[in-house]
Amino acid sequence: MKTMQINNTKVLGTSENDILVASELIRSGAVVAFPTETVYGIGASIFDEQAVDAIYRIKNRGYEKPLSAHISDISMVQMVSDIVPDLFYELAHYFLPGPLTMIIKSKPIVPSVVTSGSGTIAIRFPSNSVCKRFIDAVEHPIAATSANIAGNKSATNLEEVKSELDGQIAAIIDDGDCVLKQESTVISLIGKPQIVRVGALSINEIEGRMGITLINKVQDR
Repeated sequence: MKTMQINNTKVLGTSENDILVASELIRSGAVVAFPTETVYGIGASIFDEQAVDAIYRIKNRGYEKPLSAHISDISMVQMVSDIVPDLFYELAHYFLPGPLTMIIKSKPIVPSVVTSGSGTIAIRFPSNSVCKRFIDAVEHPIAATSANIAGNKSATNLEEVKSELDGQIAAIIDDGDCVLKQESTVISLIGKPQIVRVGALSINEIEGRMGITLINKVQDR
């Protein structure tokens, strides 16, 4: 697909050249929207504090809400955490890549603007093949969140991303409609496993497959 220019935001396709353009934008400090199997995300280099800060400003997102580290291979988790519990790998074996986000301890090298100073990092490994190719090309995790203004519905296609963020971000990788159209399920592995957000992956499926009971932090709030 030919690269187009729309109000200063490039619309990119899924060709190798377009993926390379998007990865170079990320490495240069830009913010790029990209597809996942759940919703579209906007991301920046996880180690670039200024670029990550731009995500918060673009979304009007509160700094108390951390971003997720999006990876394209399980080995990438070691770039952002050196305390990875066995349960992470057990869950990853069954559910990743896929719509499950897991919170673990972060390395000090991860900027506090990504983690909201929590010392933890949410790991997301999308199953969308275009997303995987994109992160592979960047060669390190991308700090990201959903591609929408805070409080608005998460974007699940190009038109919705443009409606929310056109002219505010460097580029959008267009891969059509997201398959699931619902955010990932989030669980924390800090201490006893807890549900932080119910999403596209059923809690019953996680508990049934793993033979564990998750503390429902969502209901306890």
